[in-house]
Amino acid sequence: MDYRLLGPLEVRVGDIAAPLGGKRQRSVLAVLLLRAGEVVSQDTLLDEVWGERPPAAARAQVHNCVSRLRHELGAEALLTRAPGYVLQARPEEIDSRRFEHAVVSARSLEPAERAAALWEALSMWRGAALADLAFEPFATGEAARLEELRLVALEMEQLRAFLLHLQRRRLEGPAAERVGHWTNSGNGRVRARRYNDR
Repeated sequence: MDYRLLGPLEVRVGDIAAPLGGKRQRSVLAVLLLRAGEVVSQDTLLDEVWGERPPAAARAQVHNCVSRLRHELGAEALLTRAPGYVLQARPEEIDSRRFEHAVVSARSLEPAERAAALWEALSMWRGAALADLAFEPFATGEAARLEELRLVALEMEQLRAFLLHLQRRRLEGPAAERVGHWTNSGNGRVRARRYNDR
């Protein structure tokens, strides 16, 4: 199973995209996926998907959404656990978790390996995170966090490419010294530090 959040919400079983239904059902899946491995109560689903004043039929709609998702994902993937449900997914099955792990791990790699790791990580993106649910309140915070991390990865990759360009031109003198001071002082990692401090 491949759960994809780095773009419109998508689930692929092998090479086949699973039908995820309409906006409400996709929203239920997204809320469960953002808390994969955790029990998400029915009340939380109601608040996140329907807002502060869900209609009287909302609980029945949650049940129907979960039933249809189980049909598409498999009963073992979406379990009932009081007081709600839990989506069983390993971190490596969720593209946003793979991306985050790749970016964090890339910092300790040698330049050539780092470049390959960042390129592979950035290639996971298919558009804005949760693009089809971007204006839903439950999605905005996570989408912004993932976009910030994407910018961290882009800056790391662009800095590497710039330094490689300087190296190939064998730039010497004040310009090279300024770049060396900038990178050695850690200024090129300000955004990464800011992200890690959250």
